[in-house]
Amino acid sequence: MISKAYKTELDPNNVQRTLLAKHAGVARFAWNWGLARSIEEYKLTGKSSNAVEQHKQLNALKPTEFPWMYEGSKLLKADRFFPSTKTCSACGVIKEMPLSERTYRCDGCGLIIDRDLNAARNLLSNVKTNQSRGTEVRKS
Repeated sequence: MISKAYKTELDPNNVQRTLLAKHAGVARFAWNWGLARSIEEYKLTGKSSNAVEQHKQLNALKPTEFPWMYEGSKLLKADRFFPSTKTCSACGVIKEMPLSERTYRCDGCGLIIDRDLNAARNLLSNVKTNQSRGTEVRKS
């Protein structure tokens, strides 16, 4: 039974639209590359490699054959002590709250929001406003 629903709309700016297109292009290429490898291996050996083996093969080829794939996706890591669940995503007030509390209620502006949604908004805002806090830990 669904007790809550959230309506979300993406409205990317031009830079974000370009990054989304690059990411989708890299994902599409990886899918097609894996499919072609499976078909080729099946024709030669009667077996095809699994997704984990193909992922390892593709990662080995990226630096030399497909360096452009690194532009399509980046993982950013927020500072481990960034208070994403304790900070109001609307006004920035920080408050202590136990892990068992699933709804964030702001004492500053009165916002009531799911704790995880609040944290997601804070992490997104953190990356947008201060990318120097985030550390690029992997390109894929």
